[in-house]
Amino acid sequence: TLNDPVVTQAAAALAGRLLREVPLDDPGRIDRAFRLTLGRRPEPEERTRFLAFVTERRADSADTQAVWTSVATVLLNLDEFLCRP
Repeated sequence: TLNDPVVTQAAAALAGRLLREVPLDDPGRIDRAFRLTLGRRPEPEERTRFLAFVTERRADSADTQAVWTSVATVLLNLDEFLCRP
C-alpha cells in the first residue's frame, strides 16, 4: 500500500486536515494524527520517534504539506491501522 495512489491521496488529505486543525504544534499534530488513524494517543516513545521523523523530513523539504504527508503515509501503512479488529 505504500505507493498506492489511494493511500497517497488519503495521506495528503490527512496531512491537510492536520495542518488546518492543529496549526503550529507538531506534538499536537502527532497526537491528532494518532487519534484519527489509530484511535489512541501515541506512546511517549512513538511521539519522540515521530517528532524526530518530522525534524528529519523538514531538513529534506521546506514544504510543510509534504512533511506531514510523509507522517500520514507512515501511519496509514502501520499494521495497527491496516489490521484493526
